[in-house]
Amino acid sequence: MHLVKVGRDQEVLATIGRAVARLGVTDAAITLVGAVHEARVSVMRKSDAFDDLVRDYAQPFELTGTGEVSGGAVHLHATLAGEDLVVCGHLHAATVRDFFVHAYVTPLCTGGPTVPKLRVHNITTSLDGFAAGPSQDSEHPLGVGGERLHEWIFKTRYGRAMIGRDGGSEGLDDAFLRRGDDNIGATVMGRNMFGPIRGAWGDNSWSGWWGDEPPYHHDVFVLTHHPRADLTMRGGTTFHFVTDGLDAALAQAFAAAAGQDVRLGGGAATIRAALTAGLVDELHVTVAPILLGTGEPLFADNAAAAYRVTDFTPSDQVTHYVLTRPAPPNASPAPPNASPT
Repeated sequence: MHLVKVGRDQEVLATIGRAVARLGVTDAAITLVGAVHEARVSVMRKSDAFDDLVRDYAQPFELTGTGEVSGGAVHLHATLAGEDLVVCGHLHAATVRDFFVHAYVTPLCTGGPTVPKLRVHNITTSLDGFAAGPSQDSEHPLGVGGERLHEWIFKTRYGRAMIGRDGGSEGLDDAFLRRGDDNIGATVMGRNMFGPIRGAWGDNSWSGWWGDEPPYHHDVFVLTHHPRADLTMRGGTTFHFVTDGLDAALAQAFAAAAGQDVRLGGGAATIRAALTAGLVDELHVTVAPILLGTGEPLFADNAAAAYRVTDFTPSDQVTHYVLTRPAPPNASPAPPNASPT
C-alpha cells in the first residue's frame, strides 16, 4: 500500500496519477480520505449522470471515497460532505487549496509477488499514552475508564454496525476503521484481549467479548500459557489457543492467511513485544483527547524506536497516526514472547 499526499494548491487526480505512474502501478484499489478547507471541485452526481456540479467551497468539509487504477488510468468515486453540501458521484477534478487529502493506493498487480504484512489498526491511546485503563476485568474489559478511548468508534457507521445499529458518520474515522479489515486473512491477539480470565481456563465457558458471531470471520490465534481446544464460532471465526509464544502464533497466522496480511489485534503488551522485535510493518494508532493517568502503556520501553511516523491526520474526534518500519532488518531477531497470563 502506498500513501499519496495531496497538499495545498494541488489537483487531486493529477497528483495521484503522477504517483501511480512513478510507482509503475497498473491496477490498484484506492481509498481516498481527507479534510479540505478550500477547494474547487467538479463532481458528477449519481442521481443525474448529466448533472455536473462545479463550485468553489470555502468551508471545512471531508472528501472521502474509493477508486481504482485500471491500465494506469485513475478513477475516483467521491463523497463530499460539508456544512451545506452532501454530494456523491464520480470525481472529475478537485483542487485542494488548504488542508489535505490522502490517497491509499493498494496495488492489485505490480508484476511480482507481494509480501504479506503484519499490521496493527485502530489501537487507541490517551494523550498520556495508555491503551487501556487499570484493573481490567469482565466489568471493565478496557480497564477502569478505558471505554472512553473508543467512543469515537461508535460514532461512525462502521462502529454502529458492529453493535447492530444504523446511522453514524462516514468520514475520515469511518474510512480508517474500514482500512483495518482490508486484505486481512488472520488475526493474532493476546489473552487479555480475548477475555478477563487469568490462569487456567476453568470450564471453557468463556468465548470472547463478541457474542456468538465475532467480527473476524477468519482464524484468530490467541496467545496463552494454558492449553485449550479450538473454538469455532458462527460466521467463520475459529479461535486457536497458542502456548508456544508470539513467533509460533505469527507463523500459524501467516499460514492460515494464505498470502493475505495478518492483523495484530492487541492488547498493548502483545503489540509492544512485536514492535520491539521489529515485526510490525504498519501501525495505525489513534490518540483520543483524554487523560487516563494510569493503565497499560503502548509505547513503554522505547518499543517503537525503530519506526517513523509516515502520516498523521486529525479528525474532529481523534488524531490518526500511521507508523511504518523504514526497512526490513537484514536478519530478523528472535521475537520475544508476549506476556499473556
